[in-house]
Amino acid sequence: MSTDSSPDPSAQARGAERQLLFLALLIILGLYTLLGWSRSAAVPVGTLVYGAALAALATVAHLVVRRFAPNADPVFLPAAFLLNGLGLVLVRRVDFAQGTELAVAQTTWTVVAIGAFAVTLLTIRTYRRLTRYHYTFGLITIGLLLLPLIPFISPGEINGAVLWIQIAGMRIQPGEFAKLTMVVFLAGYLEHKRALLSVATHRVGPFLLPPPRHLGPVLAAAGAALGIMVFQRDLGSSLLFFGVFVVLLYVATGRVAYPAIGGLAFSFGAFLAYQLFGHVRLRVAIWIDPWSRIDNEGYQLAQSLFAMGTGGLTGTGLGL
Repeated sequence: MSTDSSPDPSAQARGAERQLLFLALLIILGLYTLLGWSRSAAVPVGTLVYGAALAALATVAHLVVRRFAPNADPVFLPAAFLLNGLGLVLVRRVDFAQGTELAVAQTTWTVVAIGAFAVTLLTIRTYRRLTRYHYTFGLITIGLLLLPLIPFISPGEINGAVLWIQIAGMRIQPGEFAKLTMVVFLAGYLEHKRALLSVATHRVGPFLLPPPRHLGPVLAAAGAALGIMVFQRDLGSSLLFFGVFVVLLYVATGRVAYPAIGGLAFSFGAFLAYQLFGHVRLRVAIWIDPWSRIDNEGYQLAQSLFAMGTGGLTGTGLGL
């Protein structure tokens, strides 16, 4: 009688995840210690507390994944944990320079995020079920992007863009949630229409495309989202949405025509936006000459140039 002694793939994945989380924790604590040494010769007093808190959060997240998503990719959680930890260290650096306590607030939001992560895995056992409601997620995306345009909950223009809503004294950007719902919509729609979008029957110039009735809905949703964000002057998110849209189309169908048309559409859209919108022309002018508006719109770009001039492309390192 023979038995199958091959290792359990889910156990291997979770073991790799645990090791990567430990490595990420060591990197974060090492950077935090370097940052503390820049102010004192002794190891920062809060290092152990900070490390214990991060280790506890990582353990909770790992156990939740182990219980509710044992076959999940072992890289995603450690990568997110590392990026979040690096962000906390850099925010703490700002605290040292300006005498603020922003890192404490950011750590609180990390705890909230881990809680939301756990609730999501608990309530959505099979993520493919979300694809059944792709049109609903598309409408939710448009609704979230429109929220900052509602007068009684919008604080108006902040730093040249209309991105925020204010409820009970707390400001949030609905567009951050819209990024998630937009991806769910696109992924769900493309999964259902993959075969139809891969078959080209209509010629547009040198490109062969699928029938408009299949490509139209996703183009309309993406176009509406991009139009709203351009109107809100959120140019960075507009570019991100457009890039995700083109990449998902290409991944779903394998047709090179989509990124090619996307590149042409982006070039035309950028030219049109420059001609129609003053804030786009202002951004280009700042890019060309940030020193002319160093005390206002060009401040962030000028500070970046100062930092690169001081530390070079690779920087000097934390605390150096």
